[in-house]
Amino acid sequence: MKKLNRLGYVATSFMALYAIFKFVQIPAAAWVMLIAAIILAVYLPLLFLHRLKSKLNGKLPWVYKFGAVLLGMFILSVVFKFNLWGFYVYPLDGSEVPIFSLPPISLNISYYLFSFVFIPWLIYTDYKKNKKGLFKNLIGGLGLGIVSISLIGAQLHAYSPKTLFWIGNVLFIFIFLPLHIRSIKEKHEDIHSIFLFLILGYILILFIYGVFLKWDVSWHEVYMNMHAE
Repeated sequence: MKKLNRLGYVATSFMALYAIFKFVQIPAAAWVMLIAAIILAVYLPLLFLHRLKSKLNGKLPWVYKFGAVLLGMFILSVVFKFNLWGFYVYPLDGSEVPIFSLPPISLNISYYLFSFVFIPWLIYTDYKKNKKGLFKNLIGGLGLGIVSISLIGAQLHAYSPKTLFWIGNVLFIFIFLPLHIRSIKEKHEDIHSIFLFLILGYILILFIYGVFLKWDVSWHEVYMNMHAE
């Protein structure tokens, strides 16, 4: 745990250093961001697994390990997308030479894996331990997966993203969440880890794609744009 804490301190230090470099417009800021991203892509998945291992008394299903790898992949993809998918050097002739780069599809791949592999696998793993709540979890997983695919479609201009986005949100917010709240009240169940995974995943994918797609953030902007279409 001490080594993990040290890694966290290093990651925080590089993030702070990046903020300073960016604020004073030092050219090396992008490289500091790359180092911070690599450290975070290792630290956060390890922290995620450590917390789960403590909660599960040392037993970690493979789905959680896959989720940790997916989280690291997602972090790197997000950072590379912010930096136009590459980190470059500029020789004296003024050309641009990429040193580290990722294909733009890498972020979409992480979302496909999240929707079609991680969510079903997570629901199946939870079902093997607890036979109750399968329908509720299927609705939540299906809704979250549909929302994720709709956000990819918004970038690719495919999959009828608006329709999928509404369907996914109806399933997740108006069916899954009430079913979960009802199960807690009636059966006095604890908040399961699968519920936390789905909620955190929902918040994360909306936040990241909201930043990249430059979605409106105020009610007034949304209202004006709806009437302008």
